[in-house]
Amino acid sequence: MKLKILIISADFSYKDEFQKASLQRSIIVEYAKTMAEAIDLLIKTEYCLVIIRADTVDYLSSLNAMSEIRQMPILVISYKEQSYNAVAIKNGTQILIITPYSMDYLAEACAAMARYYANIKNQKNYTAPTVYIYKYLLLIAETHQVFYKETKLRLTKKEFDLLKYFMANKGATLTYEQIHNNVWGYNHMYESTNLLHSLVHRVRQKLPKDLDNGNSITSVWEVGYKFGADNSTYV
Repeated sequence: MKLKILIISADFSYKDEFQKASLQRSIIVEYAKTMAEAIDLLIKTEYCLVIIRADTVDYLSSLNAMSEIRQMPILVISYKEQSYNAVAIKNGTQILIITPYSMDYLAEACAAMARYYANIKNQKNYTAPTVYIYKYLLLIAETHQVFYKETKLRLTKKEFDLLKYFMANKGATLTYEQIHNNVWGYNHMYESTNLLHSLVHRVRQKLPKDLDNGNSITSVWEVGYKFGADNSTYV
C-alpha cells in the first residue's frame, strides 16, 4: 500500500532525487511552497507525514493550527538544528528535528514514520474535522477551536457559532433572518436582532485588530452583515 506524505518547501531542487527514493519505498510525495498551500492540501487530503524545510518556509505562525487539522507526525528539516529545538518543545506537537545526510536516508526515515502512523490510525475511528480558513484565521468546527497565527481565541458557544457561520459564507451578504435562524435556530425578531448586534460586537472585539484592520465583519445597512474585506483574497 502506498502512503502519502507532504513536503513544504520553497526549494524543490532535490525533488527528483527524493521522489525516486520515496517511490522505491511505496511513498507518494506531494509538495507545497507555502504554509497556506499546505493547509489547503491538509484539509482535502490525508497524509501520514508532513515534512517542513525550516530554512525555506516561515512555518511558526501556522504550526499549531496545522497540528490540529491532522493528528500526524511533523518532521522539521533544519540545517541549524540547535536554533529550532526550543520551537519543537514550545508547540507541544509531534515534531522531530533532523539534519538529513542524504535523500536516501531521509526517504527511509520518512517511510518508517509514515507506516507507523498509518498502523496507529487504522486502529482508531478517525474522521477529518471540518475546517474554515480566512487568511491566518482558522476555525475547527468539531473541536470548537479558533486560531489566529499562534494565538488561540477564546469564544463563547454563540460567538463561535456566529463566526463559523460567517466563515462558512465569507464574502456573502447574510441577512438578519438568515443569521438568526442559523445561530439561534429560530427567528425571534426584535429581541434576537438586539442580541445579534450585541453578539457581532463581541466577536468583532475578539478578532485580532490586524485582521483586515479590524474590518472583517461589515454591516450592510438594513440587510445584515458580511464577513471578509472586499479587497481580500478568500482562501
